[in-house]
Amino acid sequence: MSKKSFQATTLNNGLRVVTDYLPGLQLASARWVLRAGSDRDIKPGTAHFLEHLLGSGHEADPNYDLGVSTKNWGASVNLSTGGSVTFASIDGLERRVLQHLTSMGNMVCRPLLAEDEIEKQRQIIRQEFLKYESDDLDIFTRARLRACYPNAPFSRPILGTLEDIMSMTRQDLIDYKDRNYLSGDMCVFVSGSIPHERAVDIVGESFDNIIVGKNQPLSTPQFNTDKSSVNIYKDSPAQKIHIVFPLSSLSEKEMSGFNTICKMLDFGLNEYLRNKKISYGSDIYFIDGLARSAIHIRYETESSQVERSFDEIRSFFERASSFFNEEDYAGMMEKIEKYNAEGDMKPDSRIARMMYYFSDYQKIDTPESIKGKTLPVSRTELDSYLDRFMSITPKVFGMGPRNDLPSFRFNNSTSLPTPKMNIGIDLK
Repeated sequence: MSKKSFQATTLNNGLRVVTDYLPGLQLASARWVLRAGSDRDIKPGTAHFLEHLLGSGHEADPNYDLGVSTKNWGASVNLSTGGSVTFASIDGLERRVLQHLTSMGNMVCRPLLAEDEIEKQRQIIRQEFLKYESDDLDIFTRARLRACYPNAPFSRPILGTLEDIMSMTRQDLIDYKDRNYLSGDMCVFVSGSIPHERAVDIVGESFDNIIVGKNQPLSTPQFNTDKSSVNIYKDSPAQKIHIVFPLSSLSEKEMSGFNTICKMLDFGLNEYLRNKKISYGSDIYFIDGLARSAIHIRYETESSQVERSFDEIRSFFERASSFFNEEDYAGMMEKIEKYNAEGDMKPDSRIARMMYYFSDYQKIDTPESIKGKTLPVSRTELDSYLDRFMSITPKVFGMGPRNDLPSFRFNNSTSLPTPKMNIGIDLK
């Protein structure tokens, strides 16, 4: 993203419009982002229930159906609610995205919230809830989030309880909208062949009667260090393990450093542990737009092999610095640049990068900081990030037959012999 292509305008009502102009493309992407999700619920599940209704009729067109409209347009659309964010998106041809920008304002500012549609969505959400409650991965993920941040508003269940869903009223939805759909907590991102001035005009007109205001930020959540390990019992031969290394607010450079470490070591650890029947995946990710990060090591093994797997992971990372030979390092930096260049040509990728900064969108005023990409880091910096990572005491989560999961931490010794292996490089 260059300074020339990037522009940001704050409308008189406080809503921010951010564009990334790519002349010559026929494609475009748009995102409406609200800095409120289940964290602002008074009645659990209200934010998610309201999001379901946004695409179902508004004052300008009572029969409007977002799904039908975009299907007819041949565009890709998505509505989603998270712990601290709600968003609507569309990707497609420029003219279709322009049409959706107008519809987007009507959806957000003037939803009908018709009683018959509320009942229809209630049954859809009920089925979603029943599926959600029986899915092992969802259960595991929610338990991990609550254990890491037990008092954080974004740890609340996004769907609420079945009782909440069945008792949700139209007034509950209106109250949530009036409290939280505020201009100062919204941002509209547009990337592609739509000029900035045109996007600003359309957004300004379609969001003309949005409620003016801005909520006070919620308190910064603290990572819970009370228990070093938590397990959800399940009668199965396999034991799922998820080791979470919490990282406080990171600069873009720090995000790049930790992200690069994960990408350089992901393939290597997977290869190193393959013969030990342990699968591995690692990434650095962000919890619903909050500027808090974590490195996750996740895998599955036999319940009797948990301690051994911890020993092997420690052994691998304590030798990891020696894996960063000059050939691998140079190759990784080359792939990062290629990966970034490919992303720079995709409107949806460019918007995704900008959205990472919505939780602190004062940064939007500084175009150089709106990159959201993996920046090159020096070999010395890479070693320092690895040392910092290995100094963190993580929390261990499991799902399986073990009730006595051990804690995990790295040893101080780094004098172990280097294993011979082909680390490989994979950005996928």
